[in-house]
Amino acid sequence: MNILVIGNGFDIEHGIPSSYKNFLDFVDIFKIVYREATAKLNKAERKAFFTQKLEKISNIYRDIFGLWNTNESIDPVFREFYDMISDNYWINYFTDPIARLEGKSNWVDIEAEILHVIQTLTEKRELIMQSGFDATAMRNLNKKDKKFLPLFMERVMNGWSETGGKVERKQQMSYWQQMKVVLQDDFSKLVRALELYINYFIDFDKVNKRNIFDGIEFDYLITFNYTNTYRTLYNSTISQDFIHGQAQANRNKEDSNVVLGIEEFLDEGQKDRDIEFIGYRKYYQRIVKHCDFSYRKVLNKPQNSLSIWFFGHSLALSDKDILINLLPSSNLASQFSKTPKNNVQKAYICHYNQQTLEQQVVNLVQILGQDALNDLVCGANPKIEFVFQGDFKGKRMIAMDAER
Repeated sequence: MNILVIGNGFDIEHGIPSSYKNFLDFVDIFKIVYREATAKLNKAERKAFFTQKLEKISNIYRDIFGLWNTNESIDPVFREFYDMISDNYWINYFTDPIARLEGKSNWVDIEAEILHVIQTLTEKRELIMQSGFDATAMRNLNKKDKKFLPLFMERVMNGWSETGGKVERKQQMSYWQQMKVVLQDDFSKLVRALELYINYFIDFDKVNKRNIFDGIEFDYLITFNYTNTYRTLYNSTISQDFIHGQAQANRNKEDSNVVLGIEEFLDEGQKDRDIEFIGYRKYYQRIVKHCDFSYRKVLNKPQNSLSIWFFGHSLALSDKDILINLLPSSNLASQFSKTPKNNVQKAYICHYNQQTLEQQVVNLVQILGQDALNDLVCGANPKIEFVFQGDFKGKRMIAMDAER
């Protein structure tokens, strides 16, 4: 049985503007057009302005201006999207220089920034309290000061130089709880904004097939994306599992099953007790958002001999709890990494270029351990094979011929 596993690189390869940078650039343009700053422009000028800005990102968008109409009859989704992104602390943080995102474009990078914030807040909790979690900071929070989170993080990372009068411990705890609630609420809005962007503003009718996948077949699809791209373009009947949920604009924010988050960073002694920021963990979100785990039944069927084909996936550590079940095991691998025994006979891991390959290897070391990875790649009977993207189709076609 051949299982295809795809990540965001699959959508990007098909020209879909699904990188975090595409999303944030779109957010900036949308804010400009939505605000009254462009109200003085007539309809033709507004359309030209909006179209010109968007085409710098991608031409795979719906006719958004055609959906806009007038301010009096604006599309409800436009209003919701603006509400989700307006004065959002996380979005403002990602676009601030302190976020260290310049030159990066993968969702794993934005998840790394979320991890940086949550890990810092967790590890420096007492320092923040002891150093005076003051009223000045909280006034900025309550005023929806867009610079609150960047400035707050900068203060924490620099040792917290006091800017306001200290407050009682009870009040500090109140401020801390209030900040957590605000950040979690804006995080939920960030995820909903991403869902609307992916499912409403991107026009999948404009997406074209790629020669890479023409003429090759798979038995099952596991997708880490929020889109239905593979089914739409190549095989509408293939069984699939959305690991991180499927983007759907036509539902309420509370019903979304889109997962965006971080891996566990606490050690064994802490992770089950320190649950203050559990809402940001991917494993937690997958459970409470009722994500599909059907792929586990496929993997665990004794009669299934599995080949796993990875395309466009970074193999990031944040997905370790899923990937560990999709990678082959061996006695040495099990010994060093506690890799669960499974029916995966071989994994083919596609890489876009040398840089991608190097990062995938680094990520696999973190997931499996260097000894286990070395055994699986370089052993007498290699169970992991790295495949250049240009050779991916040929490799699958050779395998298909052998299967016949």
